[in-house]
Amino acid sequence: MKELLIYLEEVEDREEVERLFLQPGFVVTLVEQEAQFLPACRRGLYDVVLLWRTRPERVAAFCNLLQEHQMEYLPLLPVVAEEVLAREILSHPVADVLVIPQPRFEFFQLLDQIIQELSPLHQGSGDAAFRGNLADFSLIDLIQVIEQRKLSGRLRLDALGFQGIVFFNQGRITHAQLESLEGLPALEKLAFLKEGYFQIRLMGAGGLGGERSIQKASLLEHLKGQQTQWEKQYSGLPDQKTEMLANPLRPPKGGSGLDEEIYRFFQTPHRLGEVLLKLPDPVDQIIAGLHRQVRNGQLGLREEVEKRVAEEEKKGGLGRVVGGLTTLFKRKEEPPPPSPPPPASTAEKSSLPPRIVPSSIHVTDREAIEKLLEEAQK
Repeated sequence: MKELLIYLEEVEDREEVERLFLQPGFVVTLVEQEAQFLPACRRGLYDVVLLWRTRPERVAAFCNLLQEHQMEYLPLLPVVAEEVLAREILSHPVADVLVIPQPRFEFFQLLDQIIQELSPLHQGSGDAAFRGNLADFSLIDLIQVIEQRKLSGRLRLDALGFQGIVFFNQGRITHAQLESLEGLPALEKLAFLKEGYFQIRLMGAGGLGGERSIQKASLLEHLKGQQTQWEKQYSGLPDQKTEMLANPLRPPKGGSGLDEEIYRFFQTPHRLGEVLLKLPDPVDQIIAGLHRQVRNGQLGLREEVEKRVAEEEKKGGLGRVVGGLTTLFKRKEEPPPPSPPPPASTAEKSSLPPRIVPSSIHVTDREAIEKLLEEAQK
């Protein structure tokens, strides 16, 4: 099964493209608005990204956009209507260029060939990329393979709208980044992720941190022990994907600065795992703060808090405090328009198709990825 993301420069092409890719063997995600492009890129694990009936200046813009967001690993495949445009576009970092119209059989033959050449199994030596789900293969599992095989490259993790990167050189973890965190603190948080996707790209040794490394004896054992401790501490809290909301009727009084940060973060609905990644504080301290606020009724399930607030509003005995509850749930960065737009998450769900089926290079077990990594190093 091949997975494609297709960006339509012209909305009128949608029907034509849908008919073209009706044949079995393809899972296609169509995007018509530029604002949808990056969210779609993050949600899927695509074999190739097609820019349909595009132009050279648009290709350059998309190349810059992916580079700016550290997603240049996604292979772009422009589709153009003129041969002269293809020659100009090939000066950009794209996988290839397809020219249309052409016979259906030849089009798919070329497309299959390009996708095959992009596959790490076809590349043999040199750079190679593998993708998978953190639910199947955790960061600790990946680090173990990296150390055992003395691999060099980088590992990108996407979860809950956040992105982390881990660099490794000849089996040593050299650096990690997550939001404002770097080094071991970032690596520790990334290791706690239970949901999301990873992409591991192998490269030649060198140029990935040199002799620099995260200074921690027995790094793997440290992470394993720490994760076991954090998981026990987390016990009793809802799943990391559960949406929580601060209770405006029970604000924290005299709590720590971290308690105030947690309460402020959840003044708009967020999944529980997001606060672990967003705040720079250690995970164990954030977990302790979450337990306190849930226990004190300052933080609860979104549906329950909204129901409680609605009941209090109906009573009408809270005066201006309850009358101003709506403002507590507005994001600080949003201006107060007369008719506020829906949250970004809702817009994405309505405009993007559901998550697609994993692709053929999506690995789900240790034996599979070890075999792929070993082949790539030969």
